[in-house]
Amino acid sequence: MNPKRLLAGASVALTGAGVLGPPLLALLSGGLGLYGSLVAGIGVVLGLLLVAGGGWLARSDLAGNRALRVAGWNLLGLVALGAVLLLVLAYPGARLPPFVAAVVLGVSAVAHVLIGVNDVRRIRAGELAKEREKLAVLNRLTRHNLRNDTQVIVGLADVLADRIEDEDLADIARKLRGNAEGLAGLNDTLKDYQEAVEHDPGTESVVALDDLAERVVARAADGATVAIDVPDGLAVRADDHLETALFHLVENSVEYAGEDPDITLSARQEGDYVVCTVADDGPGIPDVERGVVLGERDITQLEHGTGLGLWTVRAITESYGGEMAIRSEDGAAVDLRLPAA
Repeated sequence: MNPKRLLAGASVALTGAGVLGPPLLALLSGGLGLYGSLVAGIGVVLGLLLVAGGGWLARSDLAGNRALRVAGWNLLGLVALGAVLLLVLAYPGARLPPFVAAVVLGVSAVAHVLIGVNDVRRIRAGELAKEREKLAVLNRLTRHNLRNDTQVIVGLADVLADRIEDEDLADIARKLRGNAEGLAGLNDTLKDYQEAVEHDPGTESVVALDDLAERVVARAADGATVAIDVPDGLAVRADDHLETALFHLVENSVEYAGEDPDITLSARQEGDYVVCTVADDGPGIPDVERGVVLGERDITQLEHGTGLGLWTVRAITESYGGEMAIRSEDGAAVDLRLPAA
């Protein structure tokens, strides 16, 4: 356990113990009356909340300095209100039962712990916004350079393939051109992925799945036969990126399911959701890629997904508040669970 988190949690928990003691003793001694018992009961609850909050803080995933920041807010609340109480008690004739003072301090401590948590969240949100901006700039630069360099490679490979008389060398040039075109396609996929991550819910509308399925198959089938099983009138809340997601899935099935594949694009209603499925009778998606894309396995140098297509499909699906599932039974099947319109 992180020592700084442990220290921060202990600080908040000790505050809770200090707040809990006087009201609990007052309740056990009796004679407080209804109003006094109610105030003391509130103090007990506040003390328990602070003790539990200290335990949560010690076990949280906050960075050590962030946890100490929350504890600092807690101490600030105690010092500020404690000073006010001391001034009040210093006034001639002023009296304040210890359990009441503990309740007042407990209210301040709980409020300042919540302020501290929100403060840490605000700081983290700002950091994430900056990181997101940096990644967006890096994405654009990478795509720009990738597009320009692949265009040069494709052009040079064409020249080599036309001018080289040795058929083996010409074949290598053609393969080089094919790989360069694959990199150019990666540029488009990166663009789709970035747009999915930066999704704006305000762009969503009602998307009719029967018409969408027809467009996707027309684009991605590439001569293969793709069956469509989508009921008329079935619709989801989405935008144009859903077509991109389904296009990637159908295109993958056409490419990897082998010769004369059996591919189906279907959709069905399940309560408040619609499940869109692209299934084929091919070799299925490797367990390594499936586990990595779905977050069930860590990405390592030796175990990683081979392409960005499934990552993009997942990002698009989750941007609508949906979920993606992958099944490998007698082929491959990818389910996109989306909110129904």
